[in-house]
Amino acid sequence: MKTLGCLHAHYSNIHYIEKALSEYPITLQHFVDPGLMLRITNNPYFTLEEAKKKVMNQIDWIAASGVDAIVITCTNYIAILDETSKWNIPIIKIDEPFFKAFSQLRSPQTLIFTNPETVGGTTKRLNNFLHQINKPLNYTIKIIPKAFEYLMSGNIAEHNEILYKELTKLKYDNTGSLAIAQLSMVEAGENTQATLLNLLDPLIEEILAQFHLSN
Repeated sequence: MKTLGCLHAHYSNIHYIEKALSEYPITLQHFVDPGLMLRITNNPYFTLEEAKKKVMNQIDWIAASGVDAIVITCTNYIAILDETSKWNIPIIKIDEPFFKAFSQLRSPQTLIFTNPETVGGTTKRLNNFLHQINKPLNYTIKIIPKAFEYLMSGNIAEHNEILYKELTKLKYDNTGSLAIAQLSMVEAGENTQATLLNLLDPLIEEILAQFHLSN
């Protein structure tokens, strides 16, 4: 039995990982800190270096708990963290498998967010990935307003309702490929029955490959 440590910025991400890995011999240990992103967003005096130190300490703590690998489900955490070589266990970043899948989508591609604070870090890392594989893309960014505020206040139903309506509209208004760039958007995306790339499916494939398990 393998043990996977999961670092989340919000409690709502837990059930996605739990559900997706429920049939596999993997024990999940969840570590959640919504306060870091709130501080980054609301405290102009909280520096990037302080945020990076906090994330590094979190990963140190999880690694010391005896897990076999760590998955980071918050793209903002990943954007802050730029060095993982100090740990002797795999650090799985949720956006890296997603970027690979996104680069293979049919054009034109639209990348959808609800949290504006996530856009800069995610797109910077995506553009770096596309540069590394020599595959530039002229993708479009769409931010769905208001939904993220409901998520952070714990009103998941209202969050999902807004997403469902907006994603359904995007499904009919676009002829290209749609991708949702936050784990918190997965449930609403599945309910639209649209063909949407999400972060969860590529992530699960990466976790299973890391543990040498078949999907």
